Amino acid sequence: MILKYTFSALLVLSLMGCSTKKVVKDEVNTKPNAIVLSAQKTAPIAVVHEKLDGKNLYENNCAKCHQLYEPNNFSKREWEPILIKMKRYADLDDAQMASISGYLFSFTN
Repeated sequence: MILKYTFSALLVLSLMGCSTKKVVKDEVNTKPNAIVLSAQKTAPIAVVHEKLDGKNLYENNCAKCHQLYEPNNFSKREWEPILIKMKRYADLDDAQMASISGYLFSFTN
């Protein structure tokens, strides 16, 4: 009898663990003129837009001096010192480097 209740309790707990999680939407708007949309509508578009910006910056700035490497040729750990060094040479600001890093890191493990 105890085994039956234990099995039932484990079954219920495992089913509860498989349930979907609710996403809590951040209600605080930190940008004064930003339009707040649900994350489900904006996240894929924002990610694609950021990747395109990073790709364009990578191709237009890095190819001026040397050949471009495939983003997945290096791991994130290998890219980081390269990007730090190249930031100085290419005279890029932090926002531009964040876009390039985001683009390159999206291909790494």
